[in-house]
Amino acid sequence: MRLDESMIEKRLKNLERYATTISDKGACEKIVKQRRKSNLKVKYGMTPEEHEEKARSQGNMCAICGREFGGTKALMPHVDHCHKTGKIRDLLCLKCNTAIGHINEDPEIAKSIIRYLNKWS
Repeated sequence: MRLDESMIEKRLKNLERYATTISDKGACEKIVKQRRKSNLKVKYGMTPEEHEEKARSQGNMCAICGREFGGTKALMPHVDHCHKTGKIRDLLCLKCNTAIGHINEDPEIAKSIIRYLNKWS
């Protein structure tokens, strides 16, 4: 695709606006919160308030490993859901949520992992 001058100008303006935004920490945090709110609603039909209530009901901890949720991406509460039905289960830390995804939510694989780890511990 060949860019004409107006397209280049538009892209430069967008880059300038983006650079200004990322240099303003408050603006960045606001954008992150807006995106998170939108993602919760679109992906899970959940409001930020419902998400916070779910975290409180779990003691603000991952439902699998029990680590306390915190400010880093790895320790933020991630929504665990069934990929077949879309049903929300609990909130997990990033590592636990990713682990479930890597084994395709298969309880038999989870059992095999436990047997393997027990064998070598």
